[in-house]
Amino acid sequence: MLKILVVFYCLALLFAVPGTAHAYPDANTGNLNLQFLVGGVAGLALVHHMVISANVPLAEFIDWLARLRSHLVIEFVTRDDAIVQRLLLNKDDIYHDYHLDGFEREIDRRFETLAREELGSGTRFLYFLRAK
Repeated sequence: MLKILVVFYCLALLFAVPGTAHAYPDANTGNLNLQFLVGGVAGLALVHHMVISANVPLAEFIDWLARLRSHLVIEFVTRDDAIVQRLLLNKDDIYHDYHLDGFEREIDRRFETLAREELGSGTRFLYFLRAK
């Protein structure tokens, strides 16, 4: 599990740092293809950091996850969560698509939702997805 999380963290860094997302292109398509690294992807406490901390547009980040062509366990943390409120504290709120409906609309375009669970806090949702 730790190996998968470390790999995913490295993938997130590749995506968040401009100019590195295509550092290792697929020989056939020219696109980033890291499917050989993992059979599934876990992204807990990740979406809000990529969108709000790294300023990656939500749709673009979900597109990138879909290109991994993998099963995905991902957590969405709403704006009502204390962590998201802290991330937004000293920033201009330019994240108009960062809400539960917007997130679900983006994942529905690219994934089949196999399971969805609202976690105890009511501000966090866990999804098990399969790429379309």
